[in-house]
Amino acid sequence: MAKRVQGKITHWNEQKGYGFITPAAGAKQVFVHIRAFSNRTEPPKLNQIVSFSLSTDKQGRPCAIDVMRAGEKPSRGTKRTDNKNHSRGGNTTKLITIALVAYAAWFGYSRLIAPLNQSRLYPKANTTPQKSTPGAQRSPFVCDGRTHCSHMTSCAEARYFIKHCPNTKMDGDRDGVPCETQWCG
Repeated sequence: MAKRVQGKITHWNEQKGYGFITPAAGAKQVFVHIRAFSNRTEPPKLNQIVSFSLSTDKQGRPCAIDVMRAGEKPSRGTKRTDNKNHSRGGNTTKLITIALVAYAAWFGYSRLIAPLNQSRLYPKANTTPQKSTPGAQRSPFVCDGRTHCSHMTSCAEARYFIKHCPNTKMDGDRDGVPCETQWCG
């Protein structure tokens, strides 16, 4: 833990919320911001005796942190020894954690739940193999419950489904040509 320095407030700007502390050892004045005080319920006063830890700001200038007035007891949150913005790092860590959890949830959904939903959308209606005649070619398509043109990927697939699969809804004008506006036009 950093060594605490004794001093007194020799300048304070109430409107801007900062001032300067002159160390008791007679060293150079040290900048102090209102955020550095452990107790912010009352504003600092001129010539008030304080103790603080010495740190540096982003530009390398000395500044006071963990400032306590004479007679105050340290609170649990006064263990910082530098003036860096810890909440920024904490927020970054939280953001990364949230992103990882969201990715894990998406990954789990896409691997586990999505196939289940897919089987509900396209139930396996007729998966028994069709009886083939000798010398007939086997089709690369299987009746799997799809019934609409938007579920097809080609005209050949739509023709197979309308010929071999039950309950298809792909020939609106009943002319024997399925999916005329999407695949077989």
